Amino acid sequence: MAEKLTTKQQTFINAYLANGFNATQAAIEAGYSADTARQQGSRLLTNVDIKTAIDAKLDEYAMSAKETLARLADHARGDMRDFAGLTIENLGRHPRGNLIKKLKLDVKYDNENKAHQFIDTFELYDAQAALVQIARVHGLLTDRSEVKTTTTLRWEDVVKPSDDNNDPFA
Repeated sequence: MAEKLTTKQQTFINAYLANGFNATQAAIEAGYSADTARQQGSRLLTNVDIKTAIDAKLDEYAMSAKETLARLADHARGDMRDFAGLTIENLGRHPRGNLIKKLKLDVKYDNENKAHQFIDTFELYDAQAALVQIARVHGLLTDRSEVKTTTTLRWEDVVKPSDDNNDPFA
């Protein structure tokens, strides 16, 4: 059974995951000396309990194959009509807001009403690209390469007579 992690070790784990897997910086944030942080970070990553805790947290964040396919299916089914009348105020609450790939805002100023933000253009994720990825997962599309080659072999190169009795099959 894994021993309980100290507060310092737990702080190291959280910092390590938050900073893009920089063990030195995580050790400093956990309270280890900056002079020895590189060695401490490396040592901490070899601790079985810490590795197990990091793996468990990464598993929580990981996307399952089913979730990946569901997200791709959402992208494939994305429709601009879902966003008719979109405003900045309701963008964050829109149930299909995760389909928006790019958003360009245009800010208009008028002295009477102060600044107003308008959505100039927006782009959804590419539905065809999502369909291609889904089709590959289901084996409907494969990347193939066909190589044709001709080789000429001489009988003497394939079968060499033995020195003992000149029998090529001996």
